[in-house]
Amino acid sequence: MCALATLCLLSACVKVAPPAGAPKVLNIGHGGSGFLSLMFPFNPYAASSMSGIINALENGAAGVEVDLQITADSVLILFHDMELDNLTALSGCVAMAQSADVVGTPYRCGFPYDLFQKDSVVTFQQWLQYAVALNPIPHLHIDIHAYTTCATDPYHNADALVEKMVEQLAQVNYPTGKIIVTCSNPDLLLHTARLNPLLILSHEETESFDRGLDIVTQHNFPYLTIKASLLTSEHVVQANAQGIKVITFGRKSRNGIARVVNMGPHVYQSDNVKMLTRLTR
Repeated sequence: MCALATLCLLSACVKVAPPAGAPKVLNIGHGGSGFLSLMFPFNPYAASSMSGIINALENGAAGVEVDLQITADSVLILFHDMELDNLTALSGCVAMAQSADVVGTPYRCGFPYDLFQKDSVVTFQQWLQYAVALNPIPHLHIDIHAYTTCATDPYHNADALVEKMVEQLAQVNYPTGKIIVTCSNPDLLLHTARLNPLLILSHEETESFDRGLDIVTQHNFPYLTIKASLLTSEHVVQANAQGIKVITFGRKSRNGIARVVNMGPHVYQSDNVKMLTRLTR
C-alpha cells in the first residue's frame, strides 16, 4: 500500500468512486491471471493455466474466467488460443488435435516467462476437481471457444463441447449459482440453457454495446460481457434499467482499473487481480 500511495503522489490518481447504489464489483481473474506480461503486473503464466488460476485466487479473486475448448476426440481442455503453436511445441488447431498429444504438453511462453513457469495444459475435469475441493468454491466463468478456422464447418464440434461441459459440471455438483457461461454465439448459449436451465448465461459482445444489448434482450440473457473500451457508465445504467447485468474486462494500470470500477459493472474480469483487490477492499 505504501508503494501505491507513493505512486499516487507522483501522478494524478483516479479516485475509486463507483455510482451510488452500485453493488461491489465481483473480482474475477481473467483467464486466471490474465495474459503474459512483463510488467504492471509481471505475469509469467499463460491464460487459463493452472498456475495462473491459482495465482489469481491467492491474490484475492472471488473466482476465475477460463477458456474452454474441445479436442478432436472430444476432450475438454483449458486453453485460450485457437492454435497450439503460440504457447506449446505443438502445431495446428486445438479442435483438430488429439487429447493424448495436448493434455500434459508443457507451455512454452518464451523468455523470461519460462524461468518462472512450468505449467502444462490441463483438462476441464482436472480444474473442476481442484476447484470443488476449495473452501469456498470459486466463482467460475466459462468462456466457450468453439470456433475454429481449421475445419470446413467452424462450429463442427460445438454442440459436443457444450454437452460435455454441462455433463462435467453436473458430475462434480458445481454450484450453478457460481457459474456463468459466456459465448459470442447466442445459439450455443441457447443450447446450454436447454441442457441445464439453471446455468447463468452471458453473451460476449465484440463490436458495440448497442448490438450486444439488442442480443441479450432478444434472447433474455441476464448478463452482457463486453470489453471496457466499448463500455461507459451510461451504458451500464442503460443495461441495468433493462434488467441486464454487465461483465467487463480490460485495463491493467491502477488508474485504468479505477475508471472501470467507476463505471459500475457487476463483474470485472481483471488482468491485475491484486490491484483490483486493493482498490475495492
